[in-house]
Amino acid sequence: MGIALFVFFGGDVAARWRGVQIGKRCRIYTRNFGSEPFLISIGDDTTITSGVKILTHDGGTSLVFNEEGFRYQRFAPVSIGDSVFVGVNAIIMPGVRVGSNAIVAAGAVVTRDVADGTIVAGTPARVIGSVDDYAKRVRATCPNSRELQGYDNYREYVEEALAISEKKRRSANVVGRRDDVPGCEAE
Repeated sequence: MGIALFVFFGGDVAARWRGVQIGKRCRIYTRNFGSEPFLISIGDDTTITSGVKILTHDGGTSLVFNEEGFRYQRFAPVSIGDSVFVGVNAIIMPGVRVGSNAIVAAGAVVTRDVADGTIVAGTPARVIGSVDDYAKRVRATCPNSRELQGYDNYREYVEEALAISEKKRRSANVVGRRDDVPGCEAE
């Protein structure tokens, strides 16, 4: 049933059906909400991309026994704020709070809380910049949807976006470097 809901009605409907608390206007492209989806809350205007895994329990505790032979269990809720973007294949570990207006980069493994307005990347994830700085860079180097109106052919749309990005990058004198906060410019 969950897969059918995901395919026909979208990820937010499927996630709600599984028990995830989801705000308004979210885009959910994953089905990986672990075995305790009811411990996950997602704020308004948040995007969770494909392949993201949100974990709410620590399976490693099953290796620890008490004197009577009983295993220990650790469960912890995950909270994701408003206006958050979680990139492809990121993993959010149990007990993590991702603040509002934050970006979790693709492939990041988030083991600690993420402050409002920050960008985290890496394994384990660490702060690489602020969303405010990122937004300035995007505005300086990327086309907006108004600049790309009138294209019916997606390939032409993308090619025009690349051309506008290159022109803006040159006029802003932005040089792409690997250690820069990510933006639209070419690396």
